[in-house]
Amino acid sequence: MKNERLIKNAIVIALIFITLWFGIRPIFTREPLKNPLGRKDLDMDENEYATIVIGSEPEGIASALASARTGLKTLLITEDDNLGSYITSSMISKMNPQRGNIANQKVSLNQGIYHEIFGNFEVGFSAEEYKNQVNKLVEKEKSLEVLYNSELIGADYENGIVK
Repeated sequence: MKNERLIKNAIVIALIFITLWFGIRPIFTREPLKNPLGRKDLDMDENEYATIVIGSEPEGIASALASARTGLKTLLITEDDNLGSYITSSMISKMNPQRGNIANQKVSLNQGIYHEIFGNFEVGFSAEEYKNQVNKLVEKEKSLEVLYNSELIGADYENGIVK
């Protein structure tokens, strides 16, 4: 009976450690995991990335941030010289990204990363406020690199890997 209890306690402690080390720690430290499973396909050279996101619209930024926060080396490619995308180029003067109507019910549209991007804005935020907020979020991520004024014109695919 005591041995059974000891085994159960050891398993619970191991699961808590694994969850904290691999799940919670990367989120708070913002550091990519250094290939914890020993997978050779995750050993990245200087110009290699586990994830490449094309486009700096809010959805692209959210995708790149989510990927980087999981510890994957991520590249965000944008044609623009900043991360403002269509929100700043179309000079939107009024926008309420917080609320929407779905099935005649007012609901919060911002969850997770979208809340980090738009959560502090009032209706009618400026393009400059948006750019500053996005830049702050991107600069925090150590495993995220942004390539500005760039365009993807093609990709080579070899043995299941995009080159």
